[in-house]
Amino acid sequence: GIDARASFGDVGLRSVVRGPASRQTSAVEEADFWRGGAFFADTLSFSVETGTFRLFTDIAATLIETVTGEFAGSSFNAGRNDFRISVGDVTIFQRYHEYQNGPSGSAELVVTSDFGSTGRGFVDLAFSGGSLALSVGMSSETICGTQHRGNIVTGKVGTCLLGVDAFNSIRLIGSSVFTSTGDLVENGFTGAESGFDYATRLAPHDPSPIPLPASLPLLIGAFAFLVGLRRSHRGRSVALPA
Repeated sequence: GIDARASFGDVGLRSVVRGPASRQTSAVEEADFWRGGAFFADTLSFSVETGTFRLFTDIAATLIETVTGEFAGSSFNAGRNDFRISVGDVTIFQRYHEYQNGPSGSAELVVTSDFGSTGRGFVDLAFSGGSLALSVGMSSETICGTQHRGNIVTGKVGTCLLGVDAFNSIRLIGSSVFTSTGDLVENGFTGAESGFDYATRLAPHDPSPIPLPASLPLLIGAFAFLVGLRRSHRGRSVALPA
């Protein structure tokens, strides 16, 4: 099954694939397979000709993976779960897992290629000519091979359930514009073809504020102590000799 959506600033996708049992027929055994995605494209304008557009993101995604038993299909004897999020031509998040029969004969996770993390982050995109062609999207490719025991094709042995729950996956929660020398440009984003305001943050998945650095409360406390000490000295009277 698949459920996908895309709007400016927010893209989501949900996919589920269930592996079929082998069949006692002369036909080639089938595998369950799905490939698809969701994305949006936009054109952004800036107040400077060249520079860097820093796009702040918030990612939430959970893989769906339950694989037991063994693969023995003739079409594809493995299970694969591949989910990616991209901004422009840059993949900022990937989860690639492949299940194959291990030494014991049961399916095991044998290939993993992951990078990126959920939560808040950012991606830097270079632009020129005062504009940027932006695209944000996600894709899912999932396959479950046929499962049965050895050459016996009388029934299914094991479970292959693969997919991803990322229906509220990537949100754009703000942006900044920098010159080619790295200086921040106030009001550097001037508009988008879609009318979406990339400078105004959407609500992130986690509404809690960004935590302060561990040393900051100590600095604040020390500053308050010094201020109080200075006021105490100012209010102190001095007795002069008669």
